[in-house]
Amino acid sequence: AKQLTDRARGTGQSQGQWRDNAAAAELLSGVKATEPTRIAIPEGMGQVIRPDGSVVPAQWAMVVPRGDAIRTAFPVE
Repeated sequence: AKQLTDRARGTGQSQGQWRDNAAAAELLSGVKATEPTRIAIPEGMGQVIRPDGSVVPAQWAMVVPRGDAIRTAFPVE
C-alpha cells in the first residue's frame, strides 16, 4: 500500500488496489468486454488510495480488454 500511496501522491491520480486477488480473478473471469467498461464489485473486494493518502472502499472496477482477454482491471471510486 505504501507504494500505491506514493504513486497516488506523485501522479495526483487515485490508485486502485484489490483486497483479495484470488476473488478478483474469479470475478473477472466471467467478464466479457470489448471496450473499457466499469463493473460493480462486491463490498470489501477493492479500495482506492487517493492522492491525499486517504483510503476509501471501491464499489466499481475499470476493466480494460485486449482482444478476447482482459488487459488490466483495477478498483475505482
